[in-house]
Amino acid sequence: MISKPLLVAATAAAAAGAIVAPQTAAAQTAPISTIYSATQNTCLDTSTTNPGQYFLDTYGHSCNGSTSQNFAFEAVAGTPATYQIVSQANGQCIEKLRWGVRQAVCSSYTEWTLHPVGAGGNRYQFAAPSIYAYPEADCIQVSPTPNGYPGPLFDLAACNSSNPAQILALSTAP
Repeated sequence: MISKPLLVAATAAAAAGAIVAPQTAAAQTAPISTIYSATQNTCLDTSTTNPGQYFLDTYGHSCNGSTSQNFAFEAVAGTPATYQIVSQANGQCIEKLRWGVRQAVCSSYTEWTLHPVGAGGNRYQFAAPSIYAYPEADCIQVSPTPNGYPGPLFDLAACNSSNPAQILALSTAP
C-alpha cells in the first residue's frame, strides 16, 4: 500500500518555491515538486515523451513550471525514503527500464529511493531498485542533449555520490 507524502515547508519561502525535501505524512494530497539538474540547468519534463519516437524516455527542458514538469512523490509504506514519482501531466510513474529512465504505469517497479547529498537537505541521488535481470542499483544521471534528441537525457548510471550529474534538487512547484 502506498501512502501520500508531504513535502515539508519549514518557512513561508518554501511554499513560494524554495527547495524542500520529501517526507512521509498522513496527508491526503501531496505538494507538487519539480526535479532540477544543476549540471544541465534543466527540469525533468514529460512533454516530449513520444512512444512512436522517443520510447517514453525522459528529457529535461528549461524550468517553466508547466504541468509536465510537476511530480508528486508518493511514499512507499514501510520503506524509508522510497517513493513513486508520479507525473502530474499524465499520471504515469518514472521507472527504471534496462539502462534508462522511462514512464510507465505505476507499480512496484516504479519505486525510487532518495539518498540525501550534502548538508542542505534539498539535493538527492535517485536510486532505482535492483529488478529483473538488471540487479545493479543505478541512479538517475542527467547527460547533455544527445544528437537528434529534444533535450538533456535523464538516464541511468552506476551510483556515484560525487558525480554532479547525479545530484538532483527538489523544489515546490509554483
